[in-house]
Amino acid sequence: MEKKVQWALVALMFLSFVSHANDMEGVYTVIIKKQQEKKSTRWTLSDWLATKKKIALMDQWLALNSKSTLFEARLGGSVGDVEETSDGNPVSKKQVSRYEAEFLIKMLGIGGEIGRLGPHQKFTAGELQLMILGSSLQSTHLRGFYGMRKLEWDGLTNFSGPYYGGHLTLYIFNFFGIDGRYQYFSKTKGTDKTYATYGEALTFGAFLDLSFVRLGAKLYKENLRLEQSGNFFSAAKNEGTLLTASIFF
Repeated sequence: MEKKVQWALVALMFLSFVSHANDMEGVYTVIIKKQQEKKSTRWTLSDWLATKKKIALMDQWLALNSKSTLFEARLGGSVGDVEETSDGNPVSKKQVSRYEAEFLIKMLGIGGEIGRLGPHQKFTAGELQLMILGSSLQSTHLRGFYGMRKLEWDGLTNFSGPYYGGHLTLYIFNFFGIDGRYQYFSKTKGTDKTYATYGEALTFGAFLDLSFVRLGAKLYKENLRLEQSGNFFSAAKNEGTLLTASIFF
């Protein structure tokens, strides 16, 4: 009889412990949940700075991509003297002149260019443009382009082939900025089927906006490689400074 009473007491103590443990677990759950709620609504300086940075980035993105101009155009030109080297050896100095026209409707545009590279080379080019980032030609923007160029090389042959690249304009102030254009010329055979050429051109400089007029100066660098019957023939490099002027409509 005493053993039965003892076992009954043990059972009651166990049930009481289990019930107490369940109550403690419930209290623990409530406490943890409350702490999580406090943490989620807690104001901290680091969170405020991170949120402020995100908002600033979103505002910047909206400023670059909203209120894009429906239609705009640009007429421009550049002139300057460059030094030509062939296979690393100085050859001569020659004058470069380039004249451009661009027309954009929203994000899509077309461009054309004619010019001379000294007395023996002249070219014409046309391209399609895509505004990747930005709202107009007179704002910070990034454009990609793809086009065709015809190069007439007196005493050698004529070349006609594709090119592609990108153009970046970055405004430092409302009236002053920097811009650069990279252009890669795909390998193209001449009309004589003997010579082939390929290379790249880079312009980089600063400009000053005076309302609808832009004046600037750019560093100009062009590298062209020539092949004859599939073998390397020569490497020509043109480097110099160009003065530029543009009118926007």
